[in-house]
Amino acid sequence: MQIRAVIAATVAALGIMLLASACAQDDTSFEPSPSLRTLLGTTTGNRIMSPPGEPPAPRDPPANWQESLALAAWTKLANGTPALQVVLEVKAHEGAGMDIWLTDDSGAAIVEWAGGHTETYGGSVCFQLSLQENGQAIPLVPSRQYRLTVAFIDVASGDVVSSRQAPVTNDVPALTGTTPATGSRVFSEAYACRRTS
Repeated sequence: MQIRAVIAATVAALGIMLLASACAQDDTSFEPSPSLRTLLGTTTGNRIMSPPGEPPAPRDPPANWQESLALAAWTKLANGTPALQVVLEVKAHEGAGMDIWLTDDSGAAIVEWAGGHTETYGGSVCFQLSLQENGQAIPLVPSRQYRLTVAFIDVASGDVVSSRQAPVTNDVPALTGTTPATGSRVFSEAYACRRTS
């Protein structure tokens, strides 16, 4: 009789654990963005702090391309790490690099991300770039407004194929830390967007 009670209690506990795990959201915090990897062949970009020059002005893509910057927003990874989320609608062809610039309301470029070369692709692209990790952070000022530029640059000619700009929405996070050093994942690794139920 006592053995049956133990078995019943064990089965009940296992059932509760399975139910809890089925209802829990997966933590995608440090998973690479699958859609960006499909578009560019990589999720790792070259981060340049205080890059020289200015991002390209908005430019409509040619007839066989499409670029729409659907979302640029301050957010958090599933583990609470402050991040920048970017959602694009893209129709792309081979041979362009993707560059991202974050600028403040004075027009100063804070950081640039450049990575990969486009494959033929059509659809949504969603990724997140962390803003603060391991005592290092992008130098954002909460009282300022920020703008994101996403451009595709022809690898052979260096010409801008397409460029889109949008204000970054939501409250600017208050970050603490030193400027990201070489090898830091801050604003370098593009992570997957949160899964929705």
